Amino acid sequence: MRTKVSSLSLLGSAALLALSLPIATAFADNGGATRDDGVATRTPGTQLERIHFVSEGERCFRVVTAGVRTRHAVGAVGGTAGGTIILPPGPAAGNIIWAGLYWVILGGAPPINAVTLNGFAVAPAPLPVTASPCWAHPSAFAYFADVTPFVVAGANVVAGLDDSGAFNVSPESEGASLVVIYNDPYTTACEVIVLDGNDLLSVAGQVIDNALPSFCPPGLPARLHFIGGDGQTMPTYPFTDNQLWNGLPLGDGDDFDASDPPAPGATPDLAWDTDTYLVPAAPPYVASIDSGAGPSSDCINWIVTVLEVGEFPCQATPTQSKSWGQIKSLFK
Repeated sequence: MRTKVSSLSLLGSAALLALSLPIATAFADNGGATRDDGVATRTPGTQLERIHFVSEGERCFRVVTAGVRTRHAVGAVGGTAGGTIILPPGPAAGNIIWAGLYWVILGGAPPINAVTLNGFAVAPAPLPVTASPCWAHPSAFAYFADVTPFVVAGANVVAGLDDSGAFNVSPESEGASLVVIYNDPYTTACEVIVLDGNDLLSVAGQVIDNALPSFCPPGLPARLHFIGGDGQTMPTYPFTDNQLWNGLPLGDGDDFDASDPPAPGATPDLAWDTDTYLVPAAPPYVASIDSGAGPSSDCINWIVTVLEVGEFPCQATPTQSKSWGQIKSLFK
């Protein structure tokens, strides 16, 4: 996983004003899943809201993401791959509110998917199926699992990702990532939004946009996370792609670049990214990826987008809880 500080992270006067307001004492977790998981109703190229936590006054919460590259990791020959996802500081025993596990398998048929996290079997929920990101496999199968009961602080072991251990021989795993929302006693986000799906970049000059339905005031600092498969490093793989916020590039033109740590034995230079940028929360709140131009354009499966808006001092048990309408009045 990499964390970048984007030039877009400079705050304007509106953000500084918002940061000076005593809003943390009015915040509480009001989140919940607001989503139809019927895969038949979904189309590739559209990420949907998996979960959206909005603060109102009683619970302080933050989010972390992390991933691991697993393609052809040790043990994958003719079987399955896996690895260890190391969460950043924050989540701890008893403070995890929600956790999602995401992964992608390339193949010609849906995988067996006997996936475990920390030894516990998870329940895979299929996301839309796309063509393979320019490999010989017919398809890319993306999955989500709610793993809230199984996640621990620090190291989390994912196993059972179907993988033949051979290039272009189905199935092949790409990697896996965790998104973890947790209680924090000291700071709170204004909101955390998690979108997921399966967006395929496969032709030169292609752009895919996903809008994030932010409820918080514009101008606040935010963290934007991209998770996806088939990222590759230069110069081994001379391909380009961009991650963007409100139409402006965030990285160096090779943004999906297999930046997540590899599991032991994983193929070097390709497969999986969990990337984070500091950005300003501002309309139109659109995260995008593009495939670059010409013969160097890249093929990517973009699976998850996470936006965490605001970071404020938190009073975990305020004297008064306010509605979102009352909170919004603070910013007039």
